[in-house]
Amino acid sequence: MAEALARRFVSDKGIDLPKDFRISSAGLNKAASAVKPLALEVLTEVGVGCESLSTQELRNCPEAENHDALLLVLCDEESCRSCGTFLQDYPAKMVLRRPFPAPSKISKSINDAEQVKQVFRDVRDEITLWIEKDFLNLLGFEN
Repeated sequence: MAEALARRFVSDKGIDLPKDFRISSAGLNKAASAVKPLALEVLTEVGVGCESLSTQELRNCPEAENHDALLLVLCDEESCRSCGTFLQDYPAKMVLRRPFPAPSKISKSINDAEQVKQVFRDVRDEITLWIEKDFLNLLGFEN
């Protein structure tokens, strides 16, 4: 969700990113790399196009091998703690962590479909707020 929301924000604000700047999404493993159908649904609810949205494993992401790369780790708190060793294998200039709840983990204990969807909406909205308030400043662009 973060990739799609960041792309829309940059587009809506008319921000010209450097030509070598790319917003992409990657997971630590194949299971984490799958785009969840509910994520696509709640993004569509707020007008975010998802046609070309995909993700990949971090080890298959060419940007992760770039010494000038900035990796933003937006996974849940538990995953952020466990991925530190894994991320040491990448030469990125900077790795920043901003944990967000993992809606697919939270919703495992919920049986009501509408409540599950609300969990995804809540995380979408939390990521949106972070992008609007902090993301561009974090990257050195004025918001």
